[in-house]
Formats: sequence, C-alpha cells, structure tokens
Amino acid sequence: MGIGTSYSAFTLNRKFGPPIGFLPSEADLGASVLNVANKSYWALTIGGYLTQGAPRTVLLSMTTDF
Repeated sequence: MGIGTSYSAFTLNRKFGPPIGFLPSEADLGASVLNVANKSYWALTIGGYLTQGAPRTVLLSMTTDF
C-alpha cells in the first residue's frame, strides 16, 4: 500500500426481526461484518494519529424490551 492509494473498507449490516421461532416478539437480532474484504488499511484516531485498521470483524447483537 503506497501513499495516495485510496479504497474503501466495506461493512455489511443485517437486522432480523420477529417472527423468529425461538425469540420473543419484542426481540431483534443484528449482524455486522466490518472490513468484509479483510484489507489492511490505516485509520485516523481522535487526535489525528494513524493506526492500523481492524481486520475482518463479525459482530452479533440482540435487543429486546423487558
């Protein structure tokens, strides 16, 4: 990767709502994949510092009312 090289790190998100058999009707499931192509990249942090970007990351979530 050279100076001036530009590309995007893609993220996919999906939300699943009822009805899903094992979930109560108030629950939602979510899934995200960050950096889908697993590319190396530089990311800016607070304060303007550069850091190596995160590798491919899978996140799962569930929200519910109770």
